[in-house]
Amino acid sequence: MTSVDKETGKPTLEKKGYRIAVEYWVGNLGNHLIQISGALNVAQNTQSTLTLPKHPLIKLKHFDFTSSSNVNCNDVVKGRFFYQTDCFQFPVRYDVDRRRLFRDYLLDHLQRKTLRESLADLVSSKDDDFVGPDTLVINIRSGRDIFTPGKPAQDDYMQPPLSFYKRIIESHGYDDCLIVTTADRLNPCVDALLAWKPSIRIKRNPSVRGDLRTLLAARHLVMCHSSFSWCFALMSRNLEVLHQPETFRILGVPDLSIYTYHFENYIVPGEWTFSDAQRDLMLSHPIDAVTFTHQPAHDNVNPVPSAFW
Repeated sequence: MTSVDKETGKPTLEKKGYRIAVEYWVGNLGNHLIQISGALNVAQNTQSTLTLPKHPLIKLKHFDFTSSSNVNCNDVVKGRFFYQTDCFQFPVRYDVDRRRLFRDYLLDHLQRKTLRESLADLVSSKDDDFVGPDTLVINIRSGRDIFTPGKPAQDDYMQPPLSFYKRIIESHGYDDCLIVTTADRLNPCVDALLAWKPSIRIKRNPSVRGDLRTLLAARHLVMCHSSFSWCFALMSRNLEVLHQPETFRILGVPDLSIYTYHFENYIVPGEWTFSDAQRDLMLSHPIDAVTFTHQPAHDNVNPVPSAFW
């Protein structure tokens, strides 16, 4: 049973020892990580248990934050825990707080290789997927859900133009670049970027598990408009320099050097259709219409409320 805040009228959890459960998964892996971190924060703050649905990649099923010194209510609380409004009075308001949850409870589990993966590494060459200290890993969102002309599943999921990637590579002098994307390569920037600079590598045999490990290995990362790259940029212990579009941002993380890029005269949230004209604009948008701001890594970054969720 939940209570109701008299001032806001919103439901609250005032007891200890709930049985909290994520009821169902929303979207893809990045969204699932947001759900788990939101639910973890609620469970921690109420000293409750948390149960997750079956997941193809995340084998963790149960977390227990209960205390023997409490009178546990054992009330069942089910939800999706995706948006801040789904998390009662315990939303994850800051990216640094979600980062802690990711690192404390998910990072090591997601990096752990299966026996089959470890054996495959012994017999296959990984030179094409190598991530060195100066490698720029570029995550490019593709997929039929947003690259089918007409009405994509999300009209606010426009992806950065080719000029975004060119601006980063030229402005910062990156020589070793590795693209991480899905096998369909429907995002036109993938092949255009490879044609523009043939020395750019593309990750072979992409898979969700392999791709997330590549992102987590990067010291220099280009994030796209995607919860997948947002979550793993936030989670990483190796990342030093992050390049991000202003439409999908990490905020208030002090140990990252963050470059945020603005695209003049480009597709805005709510207008994404992947029409022929938008496809052409993705490829023809000029580099000089891409500007950026820089937040250096330092200890005096003021807490900033998260831009999402």
